[in-house]
Amino acid sequence: MPLTDEQRWFWQRVKPGENDCLEWTGTKVRKGYGAAGYGGVTTTAHRFAWQIFMGPVPEGMVVDHLCRNRGCVNIEHLEPVTPRENSRRGVGCVKAVHDTSNPSWIDPQPLVETLLRLTWGF
Repeated sequence: MPLTDEQRWFWQRVKPGENDCLEWTGTKVRKGYGAAGYGGVTTTAHRFAWQIFMGPVPEGMVVDHLCRNRGCVNIEHLEPVTPRENSRRGVGCVKAVHDTSNPSWIDPQPLVETLLRLTWGF
């Protein structure tokens, strides 16, 4: 599957990091979050990553970093959750896990592997 213009733009601003994180190298804003401005719209880099690879973030949800690294844009480390759950997980920075029992959960691993192969030849 060929990359979209958005995805190519995105990958030009990402580098491999520690613990399988993919670090945003573009603009950083408050508290280390990445900022992605594409097509006249600016949002957080991790939310942008979710939207261009997984689709829209469900209404009323935010994208949480399971790895607790605010600069990470690896969709394997991201999960849409309620703002309340995001706050709960952030207390003490306890590492969360994917809820694979949730029937709407989508395993991003095959997509990540394809994107890494297409982008970096991994």
